[in-house]
This record gives sequence, C-alpha cells and structure tokens, in this order.
Amino acid sequence: MDYVKSIAKLAAENELLQLELEDLLSILKKREEEISLLGDSVESAASLQSRIDINLSEIDQLHYNNKIESQKATAAETQSEELELSLLKETKARQLAQTAGLKIESLRAELDIVSGELEDSVPVYEKLQQSAAELAEANSRASLLETENSCLKSEIEELKALVKELRQKRM
Repeated sequence: MDYVKSIAKLAAENELLQLELEDLLSILKKREEEISLLGDSVESAASLQSRIDINLSEIDQLHYNNKIESQKATAAETQSEELELSLLKETKARQLAQTAGLKIESLRAELDIVSGELEDSVPVYEKLQQSAAELAEANSRASLLETENSCLKSEIEELKALVKELRQKRM
C-alpha cells in the first residue's frame, strides 16, 4: 500500500507539474507573441527612422538649394542695379554729348554766318573785328565743349571698365 500511496502521490504531483507546465507554456507562448510584436515594432521603428532620416536629408538639400537660389537672386539683383546705374550714367553722358554736339553745330552755324557776313561786308571793317571776336569766343566755347565731351567719354569708358571689373569679381 505504500506503493499505491506513493504512486497516487506521484500521480498528484505529476498532475500539478503538468498544470504548472501548461501554465508555463501558456506564459511562454504569450512572451513569444510579445517578442514577435516587439520585433515587428522594432522593424517598424527602424523603417520609420530610415524614412525620417531620408526626409531630413531631403529637407537639408532643399534648404541648401534655397540658399543657393537666394544668393543667385541677390547677385542678379545687385547686377541689375549696377547695370541700371551704368545705363543711367551712360544716358546722362550721351545727353551731355548731344547737348555739346548741338552747341558745337550751333556755334559752327554762327561761325558760317559770321564768315559769310565778313565776305559780304568788306566796307564794315569794325563790324568785322567785332564778329572776329565773337568767332574766337565761339571757337573757345566749342573747344571747351569738345574737351568736356572728351572728358565725359573718358569717364564713360572708366565706368564701363569698373562695371566690367565688378561683374568679374562677383562671378
């Protein structure tokens, strides 16, 4: 009978151990499911991190491109302003040159008239002397205007050279 009790006791212990084993297997199965879910979460997180890194890289590239375009726009605006200033100065210089040219033509026309009068009015010698003085003054003004015109042309050339130099420095 002692064997029967021992067997019954072992059978009872065996059932308890069987129940504990089933509980442990159930817990193990739940842990494996949790590990699987965590593995999926890690893969998903890694995928998301990779996408975030790619997006950040693209944003950095867009910022860089925007900066470059902004610098180009600023350079173009500066160049446009310089060209506008150059054209304004050149226009003023041309206007001065045209005015000087008109004055020269007017003075030459006056000179022609005075010369014609001198030829026609030999008896009026005093008037001739006065006209000669006017002619000398007109020639002097014409010379001054031509000198001024030459100076203006020289300034225009210097300005063009400066603009060209500025353009080359900016590039």
